[in-house]
Amino acid sequence: GEITTSRSSASEELQRDSLKLCLSRLQSMSRHLLALDATCAKLSDLDALEVKVQQLVDDRVAKASLSMESRFAKLERDVGHIGHMAEARPNAPASEVCTKDAGLAEHAHADAKEARRVAEVLVHKLESMEAVVAAIRRDRRALTTRLEALEQTVASLPSVEVWGGGKTNVREDFVQIQITGAPAKASGPGASSKETAFVSTQMPDFSKQQCEPIDKKLHRPVSHETSEGTPGGKDKSSEEDGPRGDVHEQCVWPSELRTYLLEESIWDVSLLIGHRSLGAGGSIHIFILLLLNCLTQGVFVYITFELLASDSFTEGDLDGLRAWRRNVGQNSKYYDKLTFSSLTERICAQSPAYPVELSDAKNSLVESMQDYLPRGNSWGDNMSSGPMLTTVALVCWCLTVVNEAFNVWRCTRSLIALPLRGHTVVSQSGKDTYSVEFISFGRLLFCSGVLLVRGFVCVMLWNSGCSFLINYSIVPGDLILNAVALEVILNVDQAFYTLVPGRTKNLLQNMDPLPAPKRTRGRCGLDLASCMLTAIFFAVMAWKIQTQLQPLVIRIREAQDIMCGGKSDFIYSLDANYLVHVSPSNRNHTSLEFVNSFPHVIAIEEAIHPETVPLDVTPAGAQFPARMYMSFFGQGVDPVIKVGSYNQAESTDGLQAMSSLDCQDVLGGNSMGIRRFATLYFAAYNFPMEVNTCSDLVFENSTGCTTFLAGRLLCPATCGCDLPASLNFLADPTDGCPSSCSKTDKYRNALQALPCSEKSPAALRQDSVWQAWALQIKVKSKLSTPEGYEDVLKVLCGKDCEQTMLNLGCGFVQHWNKAMKQVWPNKMQDPCIGRFLDDLVVTKPLSILCPITCGCNAGNFSKEGMQCPGQCATR
Repeated sequence: GEITTSRSSASEELQRDSLKLCLSRLQSMSRHLLALDATCAKLSDLDALEVKVQQLVDDRVAKASLSMESRFAKLERDVGHIGHMAEARPNAPASEVCTKDAGLAEHAHADAKEARRVAEVLVHKLESMEAVVAAIRRDRRALTTRLEALEQTVASLPSVEVWGGGKTNVREDFVQIQITGAPAKASGPGASSKETAFVSTQMPDFSKQQCEPIDKKLHRPVSHETSEGTPGGKDKSSEEDGPRGDVHEQCVWPSELRTYLLEESIWDVSLLIGHRSLGAGGSIHIFILLLLNCLTQGVFVYITFELLASDSFTEGDLDGLRAWRRNVGQNSKYYDKLTFSSLTERICAQSPAYPVELSDAKNSLVESMQDYLPRGNSWGDNMSSGPMLTTVALVCWCLTVVNEAFNVWRCTRSLIALPLRGHTVVSQSGKDTYSVEFISFGRLLFCSGVLLVRGFVCVMLWNSGCSFLINYSIVPGDLILNAVALEVILNVDQAFYTLVPGRTKNLLQNMDPLPAPKRTRGRCGLDLASCMLTAIFFAVMAWKIQTQLQPLVIRIREAQDIMCGGKSDFIYSLDANYLVHVSPSNRNHTSLEFVNSFPHVIAIEEAIHPETVPLDVTPAGAQFPARMYMSFFGQGVDPVIKVGSYNQAESTDGLQAMSSLDCQDVLGGNSMGIRRFATLYFAAYNFPMEVNTCSDLVFENSTGCTTFLAGRLLCPATCGCDLPASLNFLADPTDGCPSSCSKTDKYRNALQALPCSEKSPAALRQDSVWQAWALQIKVKSKLSTPEGYEDVLKVLCGKDCEQTMLNLGCGFVQHWNKAMKQVWPNKMQDPCIGRFLDDLVVTKPLSILCPITCGCNAGNFSKEGMQCPGQCATR
């Protein structure tokens, strides 16, 4: 068993060595055969070139001979003419004959001189041609010698021993060499009739040879002969064909050639599908990747074209914005009491100081529109605007697509430039480099189909991508991301290339550029392709900007005007009868800085951060937080929600009810939180003082009570809400006085004690109560007059309501009623019952101080709303 195992191992080792030797010889033989093939092709080219040169030399010699013969014939005619003239006049002096025929003699001399010069030029050209022919013959002899050596090398390897026994003939099983330079064909059992097998050998590199000694463009030797009849002796052909010099220095200009290098893309690698160099499995794999690439880009084209590239800010969108502004933006439901602003004001302000609790989509839209449109008319504003950024993104995208389209065009030209054969040939052109030598007609049709699909996808992405960039989003950040996303879609074929087998990647990376037809020479350094692509680029840009970008900017400006244009500082409410009630959102034009200094803002901040609330100490030494906000202990959220729905009159009465009071002062006692609230309130109105009790509000003729609502709200008793003839004229709950104050016994007793008489205007002007009332009616009527009705107030009060009331005294009642009938005849007004402008200005009845004018002594004592002195009832 051991002997059998050792013999088997020795046999396998011998077979492996035999196989290695066989492969080495085969590789050497293949290199020699391909080198021999290239040498034969070069030799064939030299033969054709030598024939062309010889034909050119013969043509030039024939033309020069004819030119010389014509010149010598002309010279002989001139000499014969001179002799004939001399014979015709034998008796004339020689000097006379020479004088008359001097022109003919001089012309003949010039012709002879020119003939000699032409002969010298012809000799020089013939010598140059002979040198070229000699060089060609030397190259032919060298190539012939090399051909013989290669044939001897091939003959020395007629057979090779292969593994497993037996021999194979090299000439029968491998490439047949043809002296004509035609491509080699595989004729062995493993060869294919359609595709030449790929042989991993090294071809001679002719790319580093010296410049060819022939003018490659004209296929003739460079001549120093000048054209006949050309002024200055310049050769017209040299002017048209470019620089020309010595025959051994003429080279092909590199700029005249254009090639296409296959890129690492599934599009380019698919051009080799079906070739034996990829293998059957590789071709199927690449074909599947090609289909997936087409499907992926097709889906992206559909999505961008149908779903994402649709126009934005359409007429329907604008109608939706109008409906939002009308139904939501100005609705009183969304009024913010903290900032005195409507929802539209807060959205259009785009400031952190105006929080937007609703309509996040509309808030983002307004922010995007303000960022997109230029904020001013300066150059910098226009350069940083959204339309300019969109234009830059369009330029980058269009240039990317133009580059892709240019690659498709170059690849098409290169494939057409390849020689057609019955099969496609891929050979090794250098060390680890390969080239496509020939292409079959079937493969050309397949490649044309692939390039057609690639071009179609490119054009569709160009169109839909531009629409996508313009219409999908106006957010500057999104514009940049969308441009990058489009480039990813266009280059998805490069992503699929990563799945290509490694063998195919290696082949494509080492593939020589595909040749292309010689580029036509343009003018001034330009060519037709670049000019056409530039024209298409600018045409598409102008088309997209004119038809999509400019209309979009117009629609965005219209949308911005719908959202934030016109008047926004108002709110409205719709009653059950669909009557619209409108009020300014910030009637007193209170600034946001002023609002933030109000105690209610600080109270909310303390509720958010309870640790910032100071502690209050009771006389008994107990400590508790001095909160400025109210709490319904143990009653949950329902009372808080209910209080939020109160109007101003209900809130005034609700404070008394929550404190279990009846027109009594809330400020004072142990409520340190209320004292802090009052102190901060008056400090916001530039009255910095420490408010501990209601008596602190009685300053400057009770300004704290007569001017500020908080004074009457916190100290109704001190401010005189429970007395009919006090300095406080604004006794309605909407002005801070609880409604229960006019129903208290104190109020009724004081009214009963008033006399049923009235003072004269002069006496009233000196009365402190009348003066306070006149000042308050002036302020109240001015604040309550709707915007745009200022002229109506002038009709009612003249130049100044305060002065009119002081001047007229109780006659102000008749003046007011008469003026109101002229302005609003149907409007309820009667100062005697405290109704100056219906519900806009509600005060204490003037019948308290003007009982005679109001008719308290004439039967109007019991009139609804009338408060007549008690003595009028007894009169």
